[in-house]
Amino acid sequence: MTRTVGRLSEAEDLENIIFHNAQGKKVYLRDFARIEDAGERQRIFAWVNDDEAIKVVLLKQPDANTVDVADRVHERLAALEKQGLFPTDTNLKIMLDQSWFIKNSIRDVSTAIAIGGGLAILVVIFFLGSLRRTFIIALSI
Repeated sequence: MTRTVGRLSEAEDLENIIFHNAQGKKVYLRDFARIEDAGERQRIFAWVNDDEAIKVVLLKQPDANTVDVADRVHERLAALEKQGLFPTDTNLKIMLDQSWFIKNSIRDVSTAIAIGGGLAILVVIFFLGSLRRTFIIALSI
């Protein structure tokens, strides 16, 4: 384990880190490792299925419709992919979309309303014993 004081700003600073072997002889990091400056320092890492990724987060304005914004973003991304504006070796994948939760909730509420209405009609048929009266009540609701 090696401890450094402060931040190292240049690749040469890393190369000159000294390690000691069992005989007390100085061994530099450059003696057993290749050090290169890869440009911009990466501070945030994103991984998808063990592959390095680029994470992009889109936030809507507070007064915007989440589903509408998400649908427009999906359309725009599809158009950009179709135009070939992304490198061929990249794969665009949407990992989280809040509109999925909203659409599923709306579908679930619609299903619950349909089931509840159907059960209510069955209960009315059972108690009134007449399809005609049940039909009139169902229309009035």
